[in-house]
Amino acid sequence: MLRGGQFFNQLFEAQSGRGFLWLPVFVAIGVSVYFSLKAEPPILLAVLFLLGAGAALKYFWRDVRFHWVFVYLFMIALGFGSAQFRAHMVYTPILAKKVQPVELEGRVSFIERVDDGQRIILSDIHANKIDEALFPKKVRIKFRRVQDGVQVGHRIKLLAGLAPPSPPVMPYGFDFQRHMYFSSIGASGFAYG
Repeated sequence: MLRGGQFFNQLFEAQSGRGFLWLPVFVAIGVSVYFSLKAEPPILLAVLFLLGAGAALKYFWRDVRFHWVFVYLFMIALGFGSAQFRAHMVYTPILAKKVQPVELEGRVSFIERVDDGQRIILSDIHANKIDEALFPKKVRIKFRRVQDGVQVGHRIKLLAGLAPPSPPVMPYGFDFQRHMYFSSIGASGFAYG
């Protein structure tokens, strides 16, 4: 039976010359670690992890026994940091509870026709009676009828009912909240009238 060190030595020797092919795998491991956390870690943690892995890589660069280990550790740190950076870039406040009716004014940034009407994504929103610092950057509104004359870039006013993005309907199902979050959409709802 092989000891742990012998096992890893044989594993690395078998991959000799192909170590770079594993780089995306270790970046994906870092991304997976970030998304498996139950709470948002401080951004300083990702920075320290990346700097520490980079310093260790520089220190052990010429040591063939540890070279790839620290390259892979750096790739894990890079994946973790990239995922956290992306999450911070798309951050938007999420509507805390249902709000209806609310008067909205915003710029149309996307229009999608659906079977029974159309969906519009509004950005640069001003909401009546809601603190703008707590209001999402974008909202998705469903209209029962197609709104003729409305185009991307137009500013529109409407009365709407809004709700926070819905959670998955079953365990491990499609996570609509996460999808909306990474689209910077913090609420969805419908237009009155």
